[in-house]
Amino acid sequence: MYRCIIIDDEEPARLLLNDYCQNVDDLEVVALLKSALPAMQYIERGEVDLLFIDINMPTISGVDFVKSLHNSPQVIFTTAYREYAVEGFELEVADYLLKPIEFSRFLKAINKVRKAISINQSSHISRSSSLINDSTNSASSSSINHVQLKSNKKIYKIDFSDILYVQSQNEYLKYVTKSNGNLMVYGTMKSAEESLSAGPFYRIHRSYIVNDSAIKYIEGNRIVLKNEEKLPLGDNYRTDFMEQFL
Repeated sequence: MYRCIIIDDEEPARLLLNDYCQNVDDLEVVALLKSALPAMQYIERGEVDLLFIDINMPTISGVDFVKSLHNSPQVIFTTAYREYAVEGFELEVADYLLKPIEFSRFLKAINKVRKAISINQSSHISRSSSLINDSTNSASSSSINHVQLKSNKKIYKIDFSDILYVQSQNEYLKYVTKSNGNLMVYGTMKSAEESLSAGPFYRIHRSYIVNDSAIKYIEGNRIVLKNEEKLPLGDNYRTDFMEQFL
């Protein structure tokens, strides 16, 4: 779930963005503000993942406000003035939306934010893993036995043993679990492989990752699970999978 703040001195603009956010499952609007300064308290407490902010506002412009932040969340600038785009992108913000904002263009900007946050999280995980490996023995890695999943505005802590398989569905992943049903999570197969790397999981297809303990038998190019579901075994993954599985 990505927590958002919308800042615009014009109420119709605030309400439009709020309405757009309400139609996207993984966005949660925590504040609608007509000026930037009140947003500081949310940002300092780490309660903001994404900031929608108009550039041309009284008291302090959106650009100047973002420049003042030490730990800025992801930022999407909004404005009716195209000439501000260059200055906005110099701050390496996620995107720039020109008013009037269409929903399709809004969704494109959100996808950029998701990718940026995913990259940042992966980088953080990699750095954390390196520090752990330097300071502990290999046994520590075996203590990781769960994954956190954000789905339908909830955060789940799912044990590896509860996951049957993961299926890629366009920009989302479907985690099929024993106890929590099917959980739809935004992400890529690469991100799923990384988050499940400490568990007994195999990549068996470009669209599937399966839990070793869920497998009943292999028949030709199919993997049959203990619940009798059948998953495809891709030719490009067959050799590596068979070497690990047997």
